[in-house]
Amino acid sequence: MPLALPLVPPEAGDCSFRLICFNLGKADAFLITTPHSTVLIDTGSREHGKELALTLLELGVERLNCLVLTHFDADHVGGVHQILKRLAVEQVLESPLLSHNKDSQQYRLVLKKHGVSPGKVRSAEELRLDGVSYTLLPPRKKHYARDERNNASLLVHVRHGGNTFLFTGDAREARLAEYLDSGPERCDWLKVPHHGHYQRALPRLFHALTPRYAVITSSEEKREDPRTVDALRQVGCQVALTRLGAAVYYSDGEEIFAVQ
Repeated sequence: MPLALPLVPPEAGDCSFRLICFNLGKADAFLITTPHSTVLIDTGSREHGKELALTLLELGVERLNCLVLTHFDADHVGGVHQILKRLAVEQVLESPLLSHNKDSQQYRLVLKKHGVSPGKVRSAEELRLDGVSYTLLPPRKKHYARDERNNASLLVHVRHGGNTFLFTGDAREARLAEYLDSGPERCDWLKVPHHGHYQRALPRLFHALTPRYAVITSSEEKREDPRTVDALRQVGCQVALTRLGAAVYYSDGEEIFAVQ
């Protein structure tokens, strides 16, 4: 059964850019659509794969220009099989650091079954689709001493007109430090890393980015840390929690309209 989505607010009627943050428990899946392009960032877990694919079809999405997989944990790549089974996917882009665990092995088997050869993002790579730019930022190191699976996360910077969106996967302290040391520009919208788990780097990240909107993918069983939410609100950010329902954002290139 397709997932429930909020209604479109009247003020968003003329917006050409839509971002859907699906309610899949503690799992990530984000759809970006414009009149002539579709991009999916992560696919949620295996148990929600069919729901996600059916929802995309109900939305009229039969083809993805690009499927971006930030890293290889099951709550990010588990839905790949259903997506590849039910939709046409032009290209798959992934982190260059493939962890050796059950999740990544299952993911590789799925790609092989569908005859898909993913592209590894080894250096900053830009993709332009229908007036939207996607900059994919890979991890700088080939190995991380701690939490390598999450620190392998691709970061995805999206620009639509004057509005900017940043997806951080499950980046942890070391990966966030890399990004902060690069002198990042501010963003209007932020996907909070690692389901809102609190990290010492988060206040610095939030003050550097000063997002107006942020989304945390959490569940009733595994809730976001209140300290993370407080740190976001201290920079004046409006926070949406997917455990309360899907969140949708519209952009006209100047303003962002939020609904949950």
